[in-house]
Amino acid sequence: MSRSPQTPQQRRFSFPIRVHLFVAIISFVLLLGLLLGGFHYQKISQLVIGEAQRMFDRVAQDVVVKFNGTYQPVNSTVDLLSFSALLSDQNYQTRAERLPLLISALNKIPEMTALEVGYRSKEYFIVRKLNTDYLKLQFNAPQGAHYVIDNIETDTGVGLMHRYYYDQAQQPLVVRDLGQTPYDPTARPWFQLAEGSDQVVSTRPYFFYFIGQVGITVARYRAESGSVVAADITLQQLSDTLARSRVTPSTKLFLIDQAQQVLATSHAESLVREGTLRRTEIKKIDELDDATLESFLAQPHADEEANGIVEVADGEWIAARRKVELAGDVTLSLIILVPKAELLSEALLVRNQSIVITILIVLLSIPAALMIATRISRPLKELARQTSQVRRFDFNQPVSIRSAIVEIGQLGYSMQLMQDTIKNFVEMIKSVAGERDFDRLLEKITQETVAVSSASGAIVYLMNEAATQLVPACCMTSQGHRQHHHLIPLDLTTKAPFIDALASQDPLYFSMGRANGNEHFGSHLILDSVELEAANVVAFPLRNRQFEQVGILCLLFDAKADSGTGETVSEEKIEFVNAVAGFSALTIESGQMVQAQKNLLEAFIKLIAGAIDEKSPYTGGHCQRVPVLTKMIAQAACNSDEVEFADFSLSKAQWEELHIASWLHDCGKVTTPEYVVDKSTKLETLYDRIHEIRMRFEVIKRERELDYWKAVAKGASETDLAAALQADLKQLDEEFAFVAECNVGGEYMAPDRIERIKAIANRRWLRTLDDRLGVSWEELQRKSRAAPPPLPVAESLLADREDHIIDRADAEYGESDNPWGFKLKVPRHKYNRGEIYNLTIEKGTLSEEERFIINNHIVQTIIMLNKLPFPRQMRSIPDIAGGHHEKMDGSGYPKRLRGEQMPLTAKMMAIADIFEALTASDRPYKKAKSLSEALQIMSVMKAEAHIDGDLFALFLRSGVYREYAEQFLLPEQIDEVDIAQLLG
Repeated sequence: MSRSPQTPQQRRFSFPIRVHLFVAIISFVLLLGLLLGGFHYQKISQLVIGEAQRMFDRVAQDVVVKFNGTYQPVNSTVDLLSFSALLSDQNYQTRAERLPLLISALNKIPEMTALEVGYRSKEYFIVRKLNTDYLKLQFNAPQGAHYVIDNIETDTGVGLMHRYYYDQAQQPLVVRDLGQTPYDPTARPWFQLAEGSDQVVSTRPYFFYFIGQVGITVARYRAESGSVVAADITLQQLSDTLARSRVTPSTKLFLIDQAQQVLATSHAESLVREGTLRRTEIKKIDELDDATLESFLAQPHADEEANGIVEVADGEWIAARRKVELAGDVTLSLIILVPKAELLSEALLVRNQSIVITILIVLLSIPAALMIATRISRPLKELARQTSQVRRFDFNQPVSIRSAIVEIGQLGYSMQLMQDTIKNFVEMIKSVAGERDFDRLLEKITQETVAVSSASGAIVYLMNEAATQLVPACCMTSQGHRQHHHLIPLDLTTKAPFIDALASQDPLYFSMGRANGNEHFGSHLILDSVELEAANVVAFPLRNRQFEQVGILCLLFDAKADSGTGETVSEEKIEFVNAVAGFSALTIESGQMVQAQKNLLEAFIKLIAGAIDEKSPYTGGHCQRVPVLTKMIAQAACNSDEVEFADFSLSKAQWEELHIASWLHDCGKVTTPEYVVDKSTKLETLYDRIHEIRMRFEVIKRERELDYWKAVAKGASETDLAAALQADLKQLDEEFAFVAECNVGGEYMAPDRIERIKAIANRRWLRTLDDRLGVSWEELQRKSRAAPPPLPVAESLLADREDHIIDRADAEYGESDNPWGFKLKVPRHKYNRGEIYNLTIEKGTLSEEERFIINNHIVQTIIMLNKLPFPRQMRSIPDIAGGHHEKMDGSGYPKRLRGEQMPLTAKMMAIADIFEALTASDRPYKKAKSLSEALQIMSVMKAEAHIDGDLFALFLRSGVYREYAEQFLLPEQIDEVDIAQLLG
């Protein structure tokens, strides 16, 4: 807005700021000189006396603070000790085991001089500090003694007392037998007072004979043991406090109880009228022989809180009495006496000095006024410089403008507010920009908002996916406490101000208290979460980029604090929070999107793992159990103090990397044909081809019968031919049974059985139909490798034909320079379905080609994972997931890595993979190994450098194997394991 021009009349009466300042300063100084002489002394006197009265209140408060600062820790200590076994100990040996705890408590609280236990049996146990020469002399302590313990036991029917001395290191020095003692702890006031209560109690102040000081005893009775634990507190600190609180050198302060006994004074004076072990009495106030004190007490209302003037022979005294209520229901009175002449001596001096200063100010005011006018321009220049810094986003120097001119002050304040606003906004952006964890992101946004607004707490509610509820997502107090799990969701149909705020365009203000609370939205829980009794709430609606309702951000201010100061919440801060609420909503939306993507990735990973496990009954829950065991081993390595794992630790990103790698370690199995994984017989492909072989045997048997009947028809001897036929048919049955037995497979197939298969294969049968009709194009291509024979054709019973061979694609990662670094012995063919070839497999049911396909799942795992665009911090996932079939000696697959070339996490997964496979009880093709059997096999693998020895030792010593077994193994699998033998 342009400035309107000044009129001639305005210019006539307008002067520079320097002129205004000069006239104002001179006028003020002259007026001050006239008034100062007449009223200065009176005002200062009133000020000094008033300050003295306020000081009396502060002294009373200081006494309370000092005493309570000691009493509360002692109270807690006694309360905690009442639950200890010390109250049930029967002899000194067991009680002495508690000495470190008791001595530690004594040392932490200087005013606590002793800790004691009185037992129902009249036994007694007390620990005292010997921290003064008086105490050491009183207890006749030997050289080097720092603690003394008196122990009374009544095993013989009478109390026998022993005294034990300990040095500073709590080592015993001397034991003294003090013989019989009439001391009965149950007759002591503190015992009887505690016995009548189930809480911590404290005695009235009394005189501690042994240490020569006044104090109180704090005690707690425990009904279970019938014992009382107690602690002695001296009131010496109150005398020290009074001595330090003297307004003038002659000031007198007295602290008395309701019985008029003097418990503390500001000056050294004996408070004991009579003191023996059996009888101790403290002086009463009328026994101090103090004329000033007696005069004050003789005044009316002297027994109440009052101020007064006491006139005695040596002059006037200012007197005051204050009520002091200490913790533990101890009520005392503080009496303060100050000589008026001493109190006002400073006032006289100040008055005289003020007159001189006033004269000097008048003389110096003229040049001072000119200097002030010059200095006023400096803040304006400083503001210009600060503006330039803000423009460059330089917030290193705060705006520190101090000026008597309102406009300049307002300008400086506005400048500071603008700088703080921009700085807070920039810092908030920096704070949340790098945060990837959604929960921590919410916490940071909430914490920053609380800090900026100076609120007592803040709560963030977010809309659920169904858009039916506001769900508590984060709660933060000004002290940084985080607690929102006990808050309840808010239905959008609920009548509550929070729901109204959601639909509001502007911040919504409302109040909330326990008296008018509404449990439909959990107001009491909300107030509990921010530790308030009543709150003024400002709720900000949160909307995303599409202006959809995301949730609300609620700031809670202490209603009592606001009403006490009469101030409202700073509008500037509310405006700032409102401005950044949109940024917070967008940040939350981005965080939710990232979290949703993570959840989707997690679900997708587990979907793949679950699909692999469901794909074949032979894998069971392998893909779900291996991640659990891998992370257990990794955690054990992180927790280990062994040298081999001293430097091993995983960051949050590395834990996430290991989590994904372990869940995807067998993802390549999705490419493995089920009929290969599930191949249970040697001739099985998509079906078991033993049925074809059986049919050929049936055909040959029918051909033999036809030959028989043809020969009979030609006149041959039926009897001779029948015997030959039956022998031939019986041999065919036996040969088929042998072929069928070989098809089942086993641990080992002997050479003679292989030769018999080849001999049986030489039998011939007659095929009259074209075997190229009705087949697939692919199979027809394979059969075209050989010319079709003329029909009918005699074929071998078992054969390895050209069409049984399925060729491998060229350059299928078998080259030495493949981009993945695989070092594999790749079979020549992809499949060989030759009947003789498969039936003569020496071990198991898998051919060389099929076993390669099974092992190929790890190759596919690496290839598949390398194709995924993992973030930079997760680039090791393919190496971790793809290394669990490698061996420490370099004989593993697919890269033949040695142990030093592998990530430690991949070695962990190798152990987890093997242990899970050996102990899994859901594999239909094998019986699960017991714990000791599985670990014995792994011990052999360790010895043969197949698995990492250090990790295997950690696996055993940390007990991870047993922890896993208790979760996933059958009870009958868990047996005793000799770890020493396995490690040896």
